[in-house]
Amino acid sequence: MNKIKIIVLAMMMGFISLSANEGFQEVAQQDREAFNKDFKVELKKQLEHASKKVNYLYKTINYEPIWVDKDYLTYHSEMLLSELKDDFKKGLYPDLVKAYKKLMPDENKAFASDSLEDKAKMEIGIMKLYGDSIDTILKNKKSKYNAVSLLQKAVTEKSVMSAIDEISNERIIDKTFTQDMNLSVTEAKQAKYRELAARLIGKDKDDRLKAMYELLDFKPIWITEKGLTAYTKTLFSKIESDITLDKNSTIYKQYETLKNAEVPTEKQKIGEREFELAKLYQNFMSHTLYGDIDWKKFQRTLRGTRKNGFWTVHKILETPESLLIESLKYKSLDHAFTQAKPAFHHYDRMLEALKRYQSIAAQGGWEKLPDFKNLKPGMSASIVPALRKRLAIEGDYVCDRNETGNRYKGCIVDAVKKFQARHGLEAAGFIGKMTRKALNESAQSKVAKLKLNLDRIKWIKREDDRYHIYVNIPTFTMYREPLKILLQPSCFISFQFKKIIAPIFPIK
Repeated sequence: MNKIKIIVLAMMMGFISLSANEGFQEVAQQDREAFNKDFKVELKKQLEHASKKVNYLYKTINYEPIWVDKDYLTYHSEMLLSELKDDFKKGLYPDLVKAYKKLMPDENKAFASDSLEDKAKMEIGIMKLYGDSIDTILKNKKSKYNAVSLLQKAVTEKSVMSAIDEISNERIIDKTFTQDMNLSVTEAKQAKYRELAARLIGKDKDDRLKAMYELLDFKPIWITEKGLTAYTKTLFSKIESDITLDKNSTIYKQYETLKNAEVPTEKQKIGEREFELAKLYQNFMSHTLYGDIDWKKFQRTLRGTRKNGFWTVHKILETPESLLIESLKYKSLDHAFTQAKPAFHHYDRMLEALKRYQSIAAQGGWEKLPDFKNLKPGMSASIVPALRKRLAIEGDYVCDRNETGNRYKGCIVDAVKKFQARHGLEAAGFIGKMTRKALNESAQSKVAKLKLNLDRIKWIKREDDRYHIYVNIPTFTMYREPLKILLQPSCFISFQFKKIIAPIFPIK
């Protein structure tokens, strides 16, 4: 009876919240429309004093404000400025640094005041910075895009990141160009080096390596007449210790072949081995940097199983070749692997979990439980001994006394609750359909899931000083990075209305 009351209460609260949510959205929308109407008037007024380029950019998007909203800078602004700051840290675009600092002298305060005039000044200032940034990045490069087409793409797709991602290769070229230690000051040499840097992002892997060696004046990296270098030894060590790399993979077999091969002494053979080792590095660093997901297939599968499912991918602004060139500056291949690794706390935690489940799987995992009926604490069932064995393997069942028999009570109930909590199930000890399904997922399946999610993390936006909020849906928890703070352990009853999913109220 109490459960029925709770459900009825939840439904009543849902209807109340639904009505309140609709009302709030309507008021907020009206508020935004009123602000935008007044803001566009002020924007057009101030554009009379702006450059022709800035005026043309606004004309192409019907003078819609894109960088500033009623309360503060928009998401578009946050992403643009974040990407620019990442580039500035790499020593890129010094002229833009001056323009950025002039526009944003105080990182914590965008506007001089809350007036429409000051907000319009900031809007136009960011648009000018946007235009100058795109022009600078695309200078001396062949690209199908320009500042106008990218702005239109951002507005159409409602994401400035989707536009910025389109010129990620050009940004990689600029970074590689500045990292090259043999960079000449003559214009002819600069043009040649830029051409080589552009080849480093091509599809032909062999040509990328050839371009890299040309940039380095064919300096040997992996082997000399004295034998294998420290770079090769580091590479071998990284491959050997990488638990995400399948030991039956082509990369690992390539590694074993080269590791066990006799070290050549003839000059021609040394040159051939140098290129073979470079290919091994290229393949392994691609695995480390990008993972092994076929993203087109992944997105198709996701849409096929989840109607509105999608996974946003951000371009990685590194390549195996650019990282190797950069590592030479630091005289250590470890630097390249440090840069390639995602700097997220959860990545290390998942690696630890992967190592544990790989060990369990190598020892045979656990036997699949036979079918059994729903089980409540206090009941007796023949499945209980098998449950103890199953949960002991995964580490959930720990008991300071010797429990035997078929009675479902004591430590085994605590173990089931722990297991349920880890899997986002109601931790009440009751074993129903969902808990039985989770118990029968194999260790090998968990290994595969962990590897998949480790690869997905690699494509989350990197090098960002802003906080990220990560939601662990099964456990109903949120974390703030980079401080690794647990924000809110709670459960939400939610509803979906007109494709908007919103929480109704938390249940403690």
